Amino acid sequence: MLRARCYNTVVPPHPAAALLGKRWDLLAEYKDQYWRERKQLGLREALRVVDSLRTQAQFFNPTWPTPEDREADLETHIRVSAALARTAPGQAKPTRSAPRPSRNAPTPARPRKSGR
Repeated sequence: MLRARCYNTVVPPHPAAALLGKRWDLLAEYKDQYWRERKQLGLREALRVVDSLRTQAQFFNPTWPTPEDREADLETHIRVSAALARTAPGQAKPTRSAPRPSRNAPTPARPRKSGR
């Protein structure tokens, strides 16, 4: 602890100071080991982890995911897929000609043909 010059009491260290002495390299090694073990458990474990994360997200925000969230997620997947396809020569490139309409959005009315 430090004794400030203008105070008669001891000033405790800032809580963030404790983070400086942490063994971050050891923590990273433990995390890597944990995820290696999870991967060995296969698809069932992956689905369990994903479902657990989804449940936690819905606990904090019961309306998640909204149709807009799902649409944004799909757009992100398409964008990432296209970027990955550009990095692998000879692979098919996913394309999208027009934006996908939202499931809850009203269907736009078609223009009527004039009676000419």
